[in-house]
Amino acid sequence: MLRVISRPSKQNGFTLLEVLIAVIILALGMLGLAKLQATGLSYNHSAYMRTQATLMAYDIIDRMYANRGLVFDGCYDVGIEINDYGSCTDAMSSDDLEIWKGNIEETLVQGKGSIDATPDGENLVVTVNISWDASRTQTEEERVETEGRQTFEVVTGL
Repeated sequence: MLRVISRPSKQNGFTLLEVLIAVIILALGMLGLAKLQATGLSYNHSAYMRTQATLMAYDIIDRMYANRGLVFDGCYDVGIEINDYGSCTDAMSSDDLEIWKGNIEETLVQGKGSIDATPDGENLVVTVNISWDASRTQTEEERVETEGRQTFEVVTGL
């Protein structure tokens, strides 16, 4: 009697191990994309805050240019504290500072602002500082170094 030895048939489909490896690779790729998305959102938020701080700094500088005489009188010198609106009793500068500080508080996370106008001959050197809580977008090292705050500073002549 003749025996016919048959060759094994070709394998069709995938083995369970191949499918498992493919799923693991896909999962790692998806985790990488999720991390990339989260990092992008964090950087976008940080850029938004810096943009808002820039707009607010130049807003108060424009108001100061419009009321240059009051700046020379010291009406726009204010500290970093939220309720510090300067010592001047002029309604225009008080309104400007109240609006400016209110915008900082509403727009920036724990936002604070200060203005220092220092005489320099016939001109003034104006320094505008705006700071806010940036601890959510900073690394651990940055948080320790800056105490979780980011500061934007503009120095201009008036």
